[in-house]
Amino acid sequence: MAPPHGLLSTQVAVKGTFGPYISGILRPRMTEPGPLSEESAVDDLQTTVYAAELGWLSPVHRTWLDEVEQGRLAGLRRASDRDRFVLGTALLRCVIGDLMGGGPKLIKLDRRCLRCGAPHGAPKVIGLPGTVSVTHSGNRVLVAISENSRVGVDVEKMITRDIGEFADLVFSAEENSDVSAPEFYVAWTRKEAVLKATGDGLTRSMAEVVLGPVTERPRLRRLAGRPGWSGAIADLEVGAGYAAAVACLRPVSFGSGTEPRLRVDLAGPDRVRSLLGGRS
Repeated sequence: MAPPHGLLSTQVAVKGTFGPYISGILRPRMTEPGPLSEESAVDDLQTTVYAAELGWLSPVHRTWLDEVEQGRLAGLRRASDRDRFVLGTALLRCVIGDLMGGGPKLIKLDRRCLRCGAPHGAPKVIGLPGTVSVTHSGNRVLVAISENSRVGVDVEKMITRDIGEFADLVFSAEENSDVSAPEFYVAWTRKEAVLKATGDGLTRSMAEVVLGPVTERPRLRRLAGRPGWSGAIADLEVGAGYAAAVACLRPVSFGSGTEPRLRVDLAGPDRVRSLLGGRS
């Protein structure tokens, strides 16, 4: 989406998919039923992030969309929006198919909105333990998956604009809103990733997500209405001109109560392109 009792957080150093990156990926074990199981809850939060470029889109990817997704696609007016939606859906289906052992067309997705029931909500994978998140902006499409947390990911293409008009919408009174344009986008992606992880998305004000200084490592200080949750945020490097972040949250009862660490595994470009070219 274009911009533009407390929570615990921390960050790990990660390298970007389109620059130096962690070699390969570590596929999370998907064995326990349910969206978030006690057995998978450990002190360390974990997520795997897959990033793609719009140029990797293929005509076959559109054939993988189900009837609901085809209807949603038809409602998008701009060709660029349609391309990003198709690639995001195709990448999600490829990732889940690889994890669950099936072709992308066979994956069952539930897109019902939790508020109104219409099929425009964040995707949930039927039969998959864990949570997923999809984001796209400009030439970038990202998918994140986590077995042991609620995951949210956001990417924004940084454009030249007057950010002053958005400051009150993004920053709380406790935060410093006197930031540069790049820092504004960093704060935006960190906050939207958190809100996507909670399931609220931008139906909740970003000002309710209180972070540490934008020039420091991501730190989630407080999230209104979510006491008793712990979480972690990591910035992602996905190429010049973009800001991106991933957030993982979970109830404190699922861990030891200590400050969690976040492990981010980044799929390399060759791995992602291989998945997108997989069987249907």
